[in-house]
Amino acid sequence: MTTVVQSDQHQSNITSEENQANCPPANCPPANCPPEICPLCGATTLTDFLSVTNVPIAMGLLWPTQAEAQQSPVGDIQLTYCQHCGFVYNRLFEPTKLVYAPGYEISLHHSPLYRTFMADVAKRLIEQYGLRHKSVLEIGCGKAIFIQLLCQLGAKEGFGFDPALEHEGVELIGQARLTLIRDYYTQSYAHLPHALICCRHVLNQLAQPRHFLTTLRQMIGDQTETVLYFEIPNGEYSFRGQATWNVFYERCSYFTAETLAQVFSSTGFQVLHVGPCYVGHQYLSIEARPSVSHNRPNPLSSSATLPAELVAYAAHYRKKISDWQTQLTRMQQANQRIVAWGSGGQGITFLNILQTDQQVAYVVDINPERQGKFVPGSGQLVVEPAFLQDYQPDVVLITNQTYDPGLANILDPYALHR
Repeated sequence: MTTVVQSDQHQSNITSEENQANCPPANCPPANCPPEICPLCGATTLTDFLSVTNVPIAMGLLWPTQAEAQQSPVGDIQLTYCQHCGFVYNRLFEPTKLVYAPGYEISLHHSPLYRTFMADVAKRLIEQYGLRHKSVLEIGCGKAIFIQLLCQLGAKEGFGFDPALEHEGVELIGQARLTLIRDYYTQSYAHLPHALICCRHVLNQLAQPRHFLTTLRQMIGDQTETVLYFEIPNGEYSFRGQATWNVFYERCSYFTAETLAQVFSSTGFQVLHVGPCYVGHQYLSIEARPSVSHNRPNPLSSSATLPAELVAYAAHYRKKISDWQTQLTRMQQANQRIVAWGSGGQGITFLNILQTDQQVAYVVDINPERQGKFVPGSGQLVVEPAFLQDYQPDVVLITNQTYDPGLANILDPYALHR
């Protein structure tokens, strides 16, 4: 009998998005901002609350050999709270360590649940903002799944930017013309038409998110009818929900709905809507237009002391690691064969923080582009679900609860039980 175990019994967050492979003008090069200054508001009233060392820097880059995976680059995390604006970020983040290029892959479109979510968002944007027969643009398009959906649903033309695109050029999506460009979205592309600019799961990977939005507002200029749709992981979900494995190197900025709205308002945008989305409110989305006024946004409510939920998160993080180390040791002493399910950001974080290279032999993933490669740091081989039939593990560790609803049909044929 095989046991299926959740790696986080409280809550967990989806790894990332279609893309993640972006550091547009904000990081190329980044603005000069020393780590002692909050990158969102410039305040110096900062409090550290969680340190994690020697973690893999890139969740979207798996390796062709185990030796290369185990020697992959690492970085440090020091989560810091700004007492002035409430922003949380990794003040040890070094954007120059991350190189986004073809081969970087962390798509979620293999999940039926996620495909439905993307399709629903694309359809709503087309209908709500009258985007039929208009131009749409995506910054950090990844596999171009979302921009393709927008074209299929009625946009006249699309432009997708991502330095990690495997293929670039022009293709026809129904009646629409889609141009994919392997590059960052910079001033040299400001002339391209756009009734919609979307940017999904990029802002949270930038060391200087405010600088990026300021630059983007300058590029848009007087095209004030342009709609912006941004989507990022929900920082409040991560910290209040105590989602242990949500903290990893690439995810250097953690927004709440309040801090997200504030940074858009203060960089020249009128916020139309901001709020949680996706399963369990794991993500935040914001819709905005360039503002023609220069009204100062309302000040954020913040705390001169570290909020209780952040104190609790740090304590929970440490306890979760201790509990899992004990549990994994017991499994190993019982000679149980253990595999993990999910090689995304949370899975990689779980496998590395717990130093599982001697305990977990394989990681299962439904994404064929990750299969046959090795997890950075801990070095496990990523295998397809069919591998379980022959291997017959004793324990399957589900690294992300979002996977759980769709696993029953996959695990049942292999006689795996909860």
